[in-house]
Amino acid sequence: MKYHQLPASVEAYLKEADFTGTELAIVKKLLEEEALTIRELSTRTGKSPGVLDQAAKKLLNKKILKRELFNMQPKYSLVSLQAIVDWVEHDMKAKQELQRRRHENFEAFVSNMSVDKNRPEMHYFDGEDGIRKAYEELLLAGKEIIGYLPIQYKEEDDPLRAFRVDYFRQRRKHGIFLRLIAHDTSLAHRFQSRDAFEYRKTVLVPAARHPISFEKLIIGDIVACINHTEKRACFIRYPELAELERRAFETLWNETTHSGVHTPKEQVQEEAKISIKTRTLSALREFFVSPRSIVMFVLFAVASAGITFGIYKYTNYLNIQRIREQATSIVATGVLQFDMRDIDQIHVHSDIHKPEYAKLIGQMNKIRSQNSQIKYMYILRPTAKQDIFEFVADADSIDPDAKKDYNADGKIDAADEDIAPGKIYDAVHIQVLRDHQYDRPIGNPVPYSDQWGTFISSFAPIRDNNNTIQAVLGVDVFASEVKDLNRQIFVPLYCFLGLFILFVLIRLAAFNRSLCRELLSILQMRKVLYIATVCGFIALIFTYLMYWNTLRIMKIDIANKMMSIAATAAPEFDAEDLAQLHFARDMKTDAYQRVFKKLNEVRDSNPNVYFGCIMRKSKYPNMMEFVADADSNYFPLKNKNGQPSNVEVVPPGTQYDISTNKSMLFAKGLEGPQAASEFYTDEWGTYLSGAAPIYDKNKRAVAIVDFDMDVTEVYNQIHGRFVAWVWFSIFFIFFLLFNLIFISKRHVK
Repeated sequence: MKYHQLPASVEAYLKEADFTGTELAIVKKLLEEEALTIRELSTRTGKSPGVLDQAAKKLLNKKILKRELFNMQPKYSLVSLQAIVDWVEHDMKAKQELQRRRHENFEAFVSNMSVDKNRPEMHYFDGEDGIRKAYEELLLAGKEIIGYLPIQYKEEDDPLRAFRVDYFRQRRKHGIFLRLIAHDTSLAHRFQSRDAFEYRKTVLVPAARHPISFEKLIIGDIVACINHTEKRACFIRYPELAELERRAFETLWNETTHSGVHTPKEQVQEEAKISIKTRTLSALREFFVSPRSIVMFVLFAVASAGITFGIYKYTNYLNIQRIREQATSIVATGVLQFDMRDIDQIHVHSDIHKPEYAKLIGQMNKIRSQNSQIKYMYILRPTAKQDIFEFVADADSIDPDAKKDYNADGKIDAADEDIAPGKIYDAVHIQVLRDHQYDRPIGNPVPYSDQWGTFISSFAPIRDNNNTIQAVLGVDVFASEVKDLNRQIFVPLYCFLGLFILFVLIRLAAFNRSLCRELLSILQMRKVLYIATVCGFIALIFTYLMYWNTLRIMKIDIANKMMSIAATAAPEFDAEDLAQLHFARDMKTDAYQRVFKKLNEVRDSNPNVYFGCIMRKSKYPNMMEFVADADSNYFPLKNKNGQPSNVEVVPPGTQYDISTNKSMLFAKGLEGPQAASEFYTDEWGTYLSGAAPIYDKNKRAVAIVDFDMDVTEVYNQIHGRFVAWVWFSIFFIFFLLFNLIFISKRHVK
């Protein structure tokens, strides 16, 4: 059968009978429809199935709903309208009985007071100072405070706001938990939301259910009545009254928290325990509002500033090394493109008209165009004088007589000077040139400055047929690149540190107590060592995070280094040679031998390169095919011991699946130089890779040259950089633990 909808007056009456909003929604829907599942109720009411399921169980316990199976699905329906009437009558009788018992208890109390010769002890307090003193005395009366509180204003508007912060700290220190009952209002909901931070728990009841006109607290054998409007308080020290008030409070508390459903005593006791959330958040708040937090924050700020400075210096060193190694890889690969016979033709200013000069300039600019971080590239020739070199060619000086504003500062000065062949250069400020350390590709250990700016530079020797060094190829990268990298890494950290120090200063200004006196007292506390030990473990965690962050940065650096090598080496390969290589038999040809030799020259010039190969598009989807491999030749290869190498030979035409490992690298490799952002693994191992396109005469990308570094080499580098940090953190934690054990033993004695 169908029922009519509930009138507003009936709905209000049911709310007074403690029907929740969800329960009313279920009843209203079941009045409109005979039987519904929880999912159907959820669709019609817009409430979650979990909330509806809990409400339905309560209505089942009240015998208002019944549950039946329709087509193996449980559906709920109303027992009858009379069932609702019966429940309301039962609820009214229970409330009347509760009120009757309270009245009898109150009459018994009054009767006992009137006949008892030993009258209850009463203590009065007046004014705000008196109320503060009343609160302080409560801290000595027991371990839990229960009571009723009318929420009259926001906490920030409380006249006792400053006192309540310190009172919370003292209450938390004494382990006194606070349970309160308040009227269900918007202010009370806001008050309740801060329970976890205030070491308390609040439940809300309808205003009509229990009138609360002033604050009443029960602790031990004391009933405290505090009237904030009249600024007076009264303590009644009477055990029987305190016990009666406590029973009434617990009855109302349990009825409110369990919504009238019978709950086993063991469950009620379990739920009365203080939650971990409340213990944790209130302990954190107690620490943050205490004076000792100031000292810890100051010490942490000083330590953070020192650590930040150390990390900055270390990161600055890493970034210099990063740019230096990348420049060294570029110059080591690029030097293979220059012919000493061309260089021998260039000595004086008039030689700028020779084709050899234009060829040298073109080769340098081709390398520089593939490596955007390079600012200058040039060739120097040693002279008979110590520290003195002469320029052979400079990538920007195709016409040394032209005047250009290279640095775009609006004026042409020494920083814009073009370099003509034969110009003398004093290299006394460049260590690797001054000490003649350029017998191999090498980077200057520190930045240096000259008339053109401040640079991080690398150099590589150019040798003649007798393996004698006749010239030096150099590349410059602006040292400001290091500052840009540092800024990207440290700006967020600087902002955090600045805001943190500002926070410490604000907190410091909030206390008048001498910081030195506070510091001395706190440093004598065993608790400080506990905190320091925790900080030590936190430092170890941060070290671990720094390790992974540095690994991430190193992967990017190494991949970019591989990409720079590939981009610099790509112009050295002739597309016509590659067009002849398609089958294993082509390994016998001169074209393959030229490509194979060049791949190994590049690899030998860059010790970190583990593999090198050339690939091109395959006729099969998601596949590439090998053109040449640095470890695969028709003639047997030998290892370092002179024995035949067991490296697998990969002939031209071998197919390579790029659908999983290197698809992005190779898919975009024909568009321009690419660096792999993560390790990749294939049948030959795990690597970081960089690739660049090889163009034919029509500027069409026909293949990709790829160079790889073994992952073992990457981890060896980062382990070498971080071993000192790890050992320091371990020794620091052991030192703190030793001190804790020592202090604990001394405390026991």
